[in-house]
Amino acid sequence: MPHTETPIALVVGADGLIGNALLAKLAAAGSPVVGTTRRNPAGCRVVRLDLSEPPASWRLPPSVSTAFLCAGLTKTDDCRKNPVSSSRINVDAVGSLAGRLADHGAFVVFLSSSQVFSGAVARCAQDAPPDPISEYGRQKAATERRVLSLGKRGAAVRLTKVAETLLPLFSRWEAALRHGQEIRPFSDMTAAPVPLSLVVEALTRLADRRLAGITQVSADRDLSYADMARLVAVHAGADPALIHPILAKESGLDLEAIANRTALDTTRLRRELGLIPPDAAACIAATLASGSAAKS
Repeated sequence: MPHTETPIALVVGADGLIGNALLAKLAAAGSPVVGTTRRNPAGCRVVRLDLSEPPASWRLPPSVSTAFLCAGLTKTDDCRKNPVSSSRINVDAVGSLAGRLADHGAFVVFLSSSQVFSGAVARCAQDAPPDPISEYGRQKAATERRVLSLGKRGAAVRLTKVAETLLPLFSRWEAALRHGQEIRPFSDMTAAPVPLSLVVEALTRLADRRLAGITQVSADRDLSYADMARLVAVHAGADPALIHPILAKESGLDLEAIANRTALDTTRLRRELGLIPPDAAACIAATLASGSAAKS
């Protein structure tokens, strides 16, 4: 990695959706920033770092002032099927990296998930004990503990569903509806969608203020996938009678866990970062509009 004495921000996992947007925002603001990828890096701001390799092989830049840990295995099914190998990356490697960066003076921001909770309780507070029901959620909770043990040098940001990640599903639904085909969204699976722009803004404000501990980023409420399908139908000008909701257990899919509630308490987001959680339905509508604009 290039040597520099200028304090920099480090975005670990800069080729992911959030990491890429965060790197772009920091660079546009003129902040010294370096991103990492496990692939062959492209561009002067991105270097290679593979968390599946031994920590002794990691080459980290000096003078990291803030590190955003956006990397890891994020597919819940991969974590369920390969709990040992996925935990080596999501818990052992990310936790070791967090400690190493903090030991060298960095403020460490870890991207966590609403899946640290089971969904049994609505709008869990940041200090509620985690009770994950999925392997992915258990791994996130374990890494949270390691990052929070860094004290004033550690922060965990729990995110609900980033709305842009739903666009491929929405596109499939829209195509089917436009062709007069039925769709069968789950009525018992929910999400509290937040726009990518809000996530990135929350991360940058939190880092600027060195806000240690847990911060939760969530929409104001949950929507079922059936609810979201109806919004897709409105956007497409399609017949909502083509939507036939089903229960997840009727789908035939091998689902590890279904959280009926994912929305989180966002008091700290409002009070300490000055950010307002979005209206869930408005967030989906805006995401659909932006997706259509990107296609045109």
